[in-house]
Amino acid sequence: MKDTPTYNQADWEAIARYLSNEMEKDEKATFEGMLKENPAYQHLVTATQKDMQRIGNEALFAQGVNTQAAWVKVQHRMQSARVTNSPNRQLLSGKLLQVAAVLLALLAFGFGGILVYQHLNTGLTTVYADAHEMGKEMVLSDGSTITLNAGAELTYPKKFNGDVREVQLKGEAFFSIAHNEALPFVVHTNNATIQVLGTQFNVKAAKQLTEVLVTSGKVRVHMPGTADKNVELTSGDFCTAHKTLLKQEQPNANYLSWKTRKVVFDATPLHKVMQVVEQTYGVQIQLPSAAVGNLPFTATFEQEPLEIILESIAKSFNLTYETSDRSILFLE
Repeated sequence: MKDTPTYNQADWEAIARYLSNEMEKDEKATFEGMLKENPAYQHLVTATQKDMQRIGNEALFAQGVNTQAAWVKVQHRMQSARVTNSPNRQLLSGKLLQVAAVLLALLAFGFGGILVYQHLNTGLTTVYADAHEMGKEMVLSDGSTITLNAGAELTYPKKFNGDVREVQLKGEAFFSIAHNEALPFVVHTNNATIQVLGTQFNVKAAKQLTEVLVTSGKVRVHMPGTADKNVELTSGDFCTAHKTLLKQEQPNANYLSWKTRKVVFDATPLHKVMQVVEQTYGVQIQLPSAAVGNLPFTATFEQEPLEIILESIAKSFNLTYETSDRSILFLE
């Protein structure tokens, strides 16, 4: 997979016209075809669209941003970086100039392994971990520590105010919350709310499914519109919030391997071993056959580099392997 393009490498003129629906039908089809063939570029465009929504045009205008001047500056940045071969266009539509102002704001923030954008009108910060960035830690103003899994997105205030500490999560993260009985900590997902006083727990938030695993302390999970609206969890408890709240056993011993870097296999079929290794190290693995995938494997690894695990598997089954970027191919 190609590396995610930097802001200076991206064709921001094309992105601006695409996000503001200014492209002709044929050009749009060509642009979308390029995105399908280049997941890294698709990731950048999608992230930009999300950040445009977060920032909000009204916040930019409230700051007195001159959109015409913003577009000139954006074009200057593009030209100086030689990011596009297309001729200059007089892009004067109001919507497109708004997009130009937003893009200028994004350019000002820069681009790294983690995307961080300040919400101009709310004092919020959004941190986004890219597809291969696992275990990124941040410390909030109250001393709480949050670790993001790959692809996770966390929105939080630069400083907590009021009588509650609230954050918004998409994706998966592990929370170690500073104890404060007077200020409950609340995690919002698309379909559930998790409230704590001080504890450690993991939240995995998809569009219509939230999973919560508590490793210490106690949390309360709330799901509006269900018969059982609240479930209390203590250390070791696990629950899901989908159509209803369901308290159940932890799915498997490797559920938190992305965070702990500890994996345990006990006569585990090799294809399931590979699934755990993939989720723990952010790689893709292919076995030579279904028969090999059904072979049992027993071992425990803790804080070991990926190469140690791959070598152990290869020696155990007389296999070799090849690596390319983040893809691994085992051979008989």
